[in-house]
Amino acid sequence: MLSTSGWLKLTAANGFDIPYLGYLELEMDTMGIKIPDCGFLVVKNPESSQSSLPAIIGMNIISRCRQLVQAEFDRTLDAKLDSDWRTVFQQMHKCDVDKTKMARIAGKDFVHVPAESVVTVMVRGFSDKSPNQGSWLLEPGKLPLPGGIVVMPSLVKEHRYQIPVQVVNLSREDVWLNPRTRIGVLSPVQCITNNQHCEVTFQRISANTEQVSVDLKESQDHQKVSDILSKLDIGGTEKEQAELRALLGKYSDVFAVGDDELGYTEKVKHEIVLVDDTPVNLPYRRIPPNQYKEVKDHISQLLRKGVIQESTSSYASPVVVVRKSDGSIRLCVDYRKLNLKTKRDAFPLPRIDESFDALRGAKFFSSIDLASGYHQVAVHERDRHKTAFTTPYGLYEHLRIPMGVVNGPATFQRLMQATMTDLIFQIILVYLDDILVFSRTFSEHVERLETVLRRLQETGLKIKIEKCHFLQEKVKFLGHQVSAEGIATDPDKVEAVKQWPVPTTLKALRSFLGFCSYYRRFVQGFSKIAGPLHDLVNNCLMVGPPSRVNERLLSLWSTECQTSFDVLKEKLVSVSVILTFSIAPAGVIRLRMPSLGTL
Repeated sequence: MLSTSGWLKLTAANGFDIPYLGYLELEMDTMGIKIPDCGFLVVKNPESSQSSLPAIIGMNIISRCRQLVQAEFDRTLDAKLDSDWRTVFQQMHKCDVDKTKMARIAGKDFVHVPAESVVTVMVRGFSDKSPNQGSWLLEPGKLPLPGGIVVMPSLVKEHRYQIPVQVVNLSREDVWLNPRTRIGVLSPVQCITNNQHCEVTFQRISANTEQVSVDLKESQDHQKVSDILSKLDIGGTEKEQAELRALLGKYSDVFAVGDDELGYTEKVKHEIVLVDDTPVNLPYRRIPPNQYKEVKDHISQLLRKGVIQESTSSYASPVVVVRKSDGSIRLCVDYRKLNLKTKRDAFPLPRIDESFDALRGAKFFSSIDLASGYHQVAVHERDRHKTAFTTPYGLYEHLRIPMGVVNGPATFQRLMQATMTDLIFQIILVYLDDILVFSRTFSEHVERLETVLRRLQETGLKIKIEKCHFLQEKVKFLGHQVSAEGIATDPDKVEAVKQWPVPTTLKALRSFLGFCSYYRRFVQGFSKIAGPLHDLVNNCLMVGPPSRVNERLLSLWSTECQTSFDVLKEKLVSVSVILTFSIAPAGVIRLRMPSLGTL
């Protein structure tokens, strides 16, 4: 017996390794027919096992057996076979007849294969379920091909009833392949995704037969995704919802399952270019003792997720602990000193009004929100040390883009532009980590949505499924409500205006004006109405410390200012304005506001 463990690895069809002791070549006697030089793999030790199956043979040996036995007994074979051998022969014949297919060149044209080159040839597909289903194992056939043509064994995927196959011409002359030329044999295969695992069971059927069962089970993560998909608010009919859920399930690896799961991409890396090399080095700020454990746990979580790592950098920015609305904490790094030294990245963010112009005619919308978008994008290796931050537990630096760095938005928008470059304004709108897919019909929407999910999958980005809404006739996007009728204010955002108190500080006044300016297109004569408040802001600037600024603001708050404040609140709260767009024959864009007239 030869020991082949050093160079021969035995793998079952399910991908599991099969342990064996060694290799033997023996003469095999089958139904009185002697077959020499048959290879056996000894998988069990007869001395330590009572098994009657101490070795296995391959399909090459079984095929030789069948050919010799059939040639010897011809039509009387079936009567001479016992039940076990009859079952084996029937299954082999079934595989030959029912499953394997001849790979024939598709189309009616000759295929040119240049000398010493590789070309992709389209082969006729066979899937009967869908034009986009079917994985096949391609193997060279027994029939000879024209001189120099070689087809390598490979796993191929059927698409629209055709299968791409690579053909190699090893000769120094061009070769033309005739239509319908048989270039190989195709066998169907079942692909096991990463979201599945196998449970293999063995059952003894007879002395010479053992039944193997492979049970594919979904992993817990995949099951969790399925549960989330079932709870989604998806528009359309029941049939459309089922089709869309099937599509989302196909790309389930794009969904972030749990808070600890993040995507990762190096398609675009965040760079921090400084005006000089003097490090920013500040001491850490005091953290209340009752927050020590929470801070330590939060740092451990960031380490586990691969967002940060321990650092030996000469840079150090302090952190500030912020309590979120749900009671948990967030560590915010104060990068103001670092930002002052950083050269600005001028990559533009999309104009919101320009983005909404692209929605003209759309009836179906899907909003997609990336999960912790910044934390999915790599920081360039040479700049990681610049992101270092100091805590009572040590010094750490970011591996992913941290919140608060000045060029973070520019880097992220550049990434989305590189990922979706030919889709933006054509089938989607993208603003940082918010994506809006739009279409005129359902079939068009499914096709576009799959394109977007595939791009995210290829880039390595993941989405937070709880914040996504698919196939909606009305959806919220960038603080607006978008529908086939047009664009309106977000009711939830505007509702907050009702409770907005009269500003008593310059910061509060500027915050109010900033909010109102975002919706200025919905307020006719906005500039005139907001004029007194803007004048007040200008009069309060450059008068000294914040306390003096706020005193001046209160002293200058006039009746005109109060009226301006009240009118803006009333306009935003009371009107339900929808902006619709239409193109005049001459190409002039007209903006119609149904409740206010035409501008």
